[in-house]
Amino acid sequence: MLSPSSFTFIDSQAFWLSGTQSLVISDSVTSIGSSAFLDDLLTSVVIGNGVTSIGIDAFRNNQLTSVVIPDSVISIGGNAFSDNLLTNVVIGNGVTSIGIDAFRNNQLTSVVIPDSVTSIGGNAFSDNLLTNVVIGNGVTSIGIDAFRNNQLTSVVIPDSVTSIGGNAFSDNLLTNVVIGNGVTSIDFDAFRNNQLTSVVIPDSVASIAGNAFADNLLTSVVIGNGVTSIGFDAFRNNQLTSVVIPDSVASIGGNAFAGNLLTSVVIGNGVTSIGFDAFRNNQLTSVVIPDSVASIAGNAFSDNLLTSAVIGNGVTSIGLDAFRNNQLSSLIIPDSVTRIGARAFANNQLTRVVIPDSVTMVAGDAFDPSVELIFGDGLIGDNFDNALIGGAANDFVFGKLGDDFIDGGEGNDTAQFTEAKNRVDLRNAALQVTGDGVDQLISIENVNGGAGNDKIKGNRFANILNGEDGNDKLTGLGGGDVLSGEGGNDKLFGGSGDDKLFGGNGKDKLKGDKGIDQLWGGEGRDIFEVTTGDGYDIIEDFTDRKDRIFLGVISSDVDLIVLGRDILIVQQLDALALVKNGAGKLQLEGEFLI
Repeated sequence: MLSPSSFTFIDSQAFWLSGTQSLVISDSVTSIGSSAFLDDLLTSVVIGNGVTSIGIDAFRNNQLTSVVIPDSVISIGGNAFSDNLLTNVVIGNGVTSIGIDAFRNNQLTSVVIPDSVTSIGGNAFSDNLLTNVVIGNGVTSIGIDAFRNNQLTSVVIPDSVTSIGGNAFSDNLLTNVVIGNGVTSIDFDAFRNNQLTSVVIPDSVASIAGNAFADNLLTSVVIGNGVTSIGFDAFRNNQLTSVVIPDSVASIGGNAFAGNLLTSVVIGNGVTSIGFDAFRNNQLTSVVIPDSVASIAGNAFSDNLLTSAVIGNGVTSIGLDAFRNNQLSSLIIPDSVTRIGARAFANNQLTRVVIPDSVTMVAGDAFDPSVELIFGDGLIGDNFDNALIGGAANDFVFGKLGDDFIDGGEGNDTAQFTEAKNRVDLRNAALQVTGDGVDQLISIENVNGGAGNDKIKGNRFANILNGEDGNDKLTGLGGGDVLSGEGGNDKLFGGSGDDKLFGGNGKDKLKGDKGIDQLWGGEGRDIFEVTTGDGYDIIEDFTDRKDRIFLGVISSDVDLIVLGRDILIVQQLDALALVKNGAGKLQLEGEFLI
C-alpha cells in the first residue's frame, strides 16, 4: 500500500505505471497532479481532507470500485476517474466543477451532485449504468454528452441550470424529464433516443437545437412562449398528434416534426421560415400558414392528407415538393409568391390553379400535367417554334421545346426551361443552343433551369437564377444576384456585386466571390468557399459536423474572433466571413473549418 504522508502535493505522472494497488493520501496533500496515478492497478484509494484539486487523468484507467471525494476538493479534472470499475462515488460538498470525462466509462448506478457544483463537463458521467441522478441546485451548465448512454428513467433539471449541452441525456431510458425554469438553450440531440411520452419546455428556453427530442415516444409537447427557434429534426420520429407553435418562434427547422402522427398543427404568427421536410409524413388534413411566413421549404408538408391549405400573404417562395402527395382539390396562391418549386403541388387532386402576376418562377413540373394553369402576364409556348414577346410588365415566359424567339420587353422578366440539360447565357443575345432548342433570349433578367443538370450564367445586371432539380452550375457575374440551386448537388458562384446564394438540398458548393454576399447552404453537406481577396461573406446556416468552410490557406494562419454567438474569420487583418451562430462550433482542419 502506498501512503504518501509527508507530501504537500503529488506531481504530474508521479506514480504513473507504478503498479500501485492501494493508496492512502494524507491530509497534508493539497493537490494531485495530472496523470499522477494513471494506468496503475488501484482497487482502493483514500483521499485526504486537505486535497483541493484533482488533476486531469489523475486516477484514470485503474480498477477502483468506490471513491469518496472529501469536502476540501474544489475541482475534479478531466478524465480524473474515467475507465475504472466504480459502482459508488461520493462527491464532496466543496466541489464546484466536474471536468470533461471525469467519471466516464465506469459502472455507476447512482450519483448525487451537490449544490456546490456549478458546471458538469462534457461526458462527465457518460457510459455508466446510471438509473438515478440528483443534480444539485447550484449547477448552471450541463456539458455535451454529460449523461449519455446510461439507464436513466427520470431526471429533474433544477432552475439553476441555464444550458443543456448536446447529447447530454441521449441514449437513456427516460420516460420523464422536468426542465427547470432557468434553462435558456437545449442543444443538439440533448434528449434524443429515449422513451419520453410528454415534455414541457418552459418559457425561459429560447432555442431548441437539432434532434433535441428526436426518436422518443412523445404524444404531447408544450413549447414555451420564449422559444424563438426549433432546430432540424427537433421532434422527428415521435407520436405527436397535435402541436401548437407559439408566436415567439421565428424558424422551424428541417424535419422538425417529420415522422409523427400529427392531425393538427397551429403555426404561430411569428414564424418566418418553415424548413425542409418540417411536417413531412404526418396525417394533417388542414393547415393555415400565417402571413409572417416568407418561405416554405422543400417537402415541408408533403406526404400528408391535406384537403385544405391556406397560404399566408407573406409567403414569397414555395419549395420543391412542398405540398406533394396530398389531397388538395383547390388552392389560392397569394400575390406575394414569386417562386413555386419543382413538384410543389404534384400528386394532389387539383384541376385548375390561378398563378398570380407576382410569380416569376414556376417549375415545369410544379403541378400535375392535367392541372390547368391560368397566368396573368404569362407567355406559354408549345413544343414547336414560338415567338414570345413580353410587354411593360414583369413577364413569365416558357417557350418549352422547339427553336424559340423570346423577348421579355420592359420589366423584370423570367424565362422558364424544361427538364432538359440546359445551357443558358444571358450575356448572349444571339442564337444559343439551350437544350430546349436553338433559342434567342432578349431582355431576360431571370432564368429557371428545370429539373436537368443545367449551366446558367447571368450578365452584368442583377439576375435571379434558379437551378431547380439536378446538379446545376449557376454563375451570377455582375449585379446583386440571387442564385438558388434547389435539389441536386449544385455549384453556385456569385461574381461581383452583393449576392444571395441558396444551396438547397444536396451537397452544394457556394462561393460568393466579390462583394458582400449572403450564403445559405441548406440541407446536405455543403462547402462554403471563403478565400482572401474575394470580398466579405455572411454564412447564414453553417451546420457543424456536416458543413465545411474552405479557406484556401492553412487554417492555422486564420484567426477566429468570437462576436457574441457569431464567429468572424480573419486572415492578416482581412475579414473573410462572418459565420452566424458559429461560436463554439468551428474547428480547424488543414485548409478547412469544420
